[in-house]
Amino acid sequence: MHVIENALLGIQKLVVEVVTSNLFETSLIAGATAALGAYFGARGAQKFAERSRKRNEIEKEIRATNKAISLAYASFNTHFGLKCEIFANIKKSFDEETKRFFDFEHRRAAGDPTAKSFNALIELKTVDPFPNPNEQLRDVVFDQLSVVGRPINLVATLSQATHSLNQTLVNRREFIRAFKAAKFDDHRKKTLIYLGLLNEDGSGDETHRNLVDSMCMQNDSCIMFSKMLVDDLKKHGEVLQHHFVSEFGEPAPSISTIDLSTVKHPEMMPDPNDFKDWENSFTG
Repeated sequence: MHVIENALLGIQKLVVEVVTSNLFETSLIAGATAALGAYFGARGAQKFAERSRKRNEIEKEIRATNKAISLAYASFNTHFGLKCEIFANIKKSFDEETKRFFDFEHRRAAGDPTAKSFNALIELKTVDPFPNPNEQLRDVVFDQLSVVGRPINLVATLSQATHSLNQTLVNRREFIRAFKAAKFDDHRKKTLIYLGLLNEDGSGDETHRNLVDSMCMQNDSCIMFSKMLVDDLKKHGEVLQHHFVSEFGEPAPSISTIDLSTVKHPEMMPDPNDFKDWENSFTG
C-alpha cells in the first residue's frame, strides 16, 4: 500500500514539474514575442516617420524652388520690359543724335555752307529707381534651397547689378536736373555736354554718355543674369523631381515651366557672348 502511495506521489510531482516547466517556457516565448513585436513596430514607425519627413522636405523645397523661379522671372520681366519700353529708345535716340552731330561736324569742317548750326533732339526722360525684389529671392535661394555653385553666385551678382543700375538711375536723374537748370552761352556747348563729347582740345564732360551706356549695360546684365538663374533653378527642380520619383515611386510635384527662348522682341535680348567671360570665369 505504501509502495503504491509513494509511486502516485512521484508521478504527481513529475506532472507538476512538467507543467511548471511548460508554463515557464510558454511565458518566456510570449514575452520574447511581445518584445520583438514592440521592437519591429517601433522600427517600422520610425521608418515611416523618416520617410514622411523626407517626403515633406522634398515637397517643401520644390515649392521653394517654384517661388524662386517666379521671383527670378519677375526680375527678368521687369528689366526686359524696361529695355523694350524705355532704355532702348533712349539709347537709340542718343546714338542717332551722336551720329548726326558727327556728320554735321564733318560737313562743317569740309566747308559745307549748309552746316551752320546743329540743333540736337535732346531726350531728357528719366527712370526712377525701383524696389529691389532680389532681397526676397536671395532669402529663398540661400535659406530654403540646397543649391550650390552657380545659382548662389548668380543671385549675388544679380543683386549687385540691380543695385548698380538703381544708383546709375539716381545719378542720371541728378545730371538731368542740373542740365535743365544750367545756363549755356551757346547751343554747341549744350549739345556737347548732353552727348558727353569732348572738345577738340580734349576738354569737356562725358558724364551723360557714361551714364546712358552704364544704364543700358547694367540693365542688360540684370536681364541676362535673371535668365541664367531661371534656367539653373529649373534644372535644380528637375533634380528634386527625379529624387522624389526614385525615393517614393510616384509622380513628383510639378516645377514651374518658363521658356525664355520665345520672348516677344527677341532682338532686344542681350548678346550671350557679352557674358562669356563671366561664365568662363565661374568655377563654382
